[in-house]
Amino acid sequence: MYYSKQHKQRSQLETVYKYSLITGILILIVAYPLALILPVSISFENGFLENLQVLILIVGSLYNLKLIADSIDKEIGAFHLWSAVFMIFMAFRELSWGRVFFPIDMEDNGPVFVAMKNFSLRIEVHIMIALFILFLILFMLKYLPLIRIFNCHLPFLIILAMIISIIFSYVGDHGMLIGKLQGQIVEEIGELAFYILILPLCIHYHKELSRY
Repeated sequence: MYYSKQHKQRSQLETVYKYSLITGILILIVAYPLALILPVSISFENGFLENLQVLILIVGSLYNLKLIADSIDKEIGAFHLWSAVFMIFMAFRELSWGRVFFPIDMEDNGPVFVAMKNFSLRIEVHIMIALFILFLILFMLKYLPLIRIFNCHLPFLIILAMIISIIFSYVGDHGMLIGKLQGQIVEEIGELAFYILILPLCIHYHKELSRY
């Protein structure tokens, strides 16, 4: 029974790894063609792509929590807890720490939200950001198996895809190649691909750490 359960968990892990990696890469491949045909509104702040990014980050965080329950290695569990909190941190960041719920104007490139300096919850937000960062740094230094992680094989394909997604995001944000408005779509698709690729990255290290 135990070995059957372990086999089922490994099979599910491989499936999630494969499809999340393929999805992230495919999104990068179609980023520019999609940017030429999709309406700019899809990339607006608090729009479809940004909300999808938040959803991906939340799902990825929950899956990391699931991997904690599936692992008997406390250090691997710590790695996934750190990853889960990091993804929630990024989800809050994509929501501009709540400012996306306070639009004050609309421009060609999307809605305008209240500035952080005028945000009524700015003190609470700064405290939350500080607590997130403090947790991530202290938890990493105290509980993460950093030496074991550094000894793992590097996931070159995932890293390459993540680098490309960052480049796409930068190029799109600066309006290179296809202009500012359509480039905004490329930027958001690049970010979406990056967030999707975090999941296979976590699974890669889960598998690598399980070997030591």
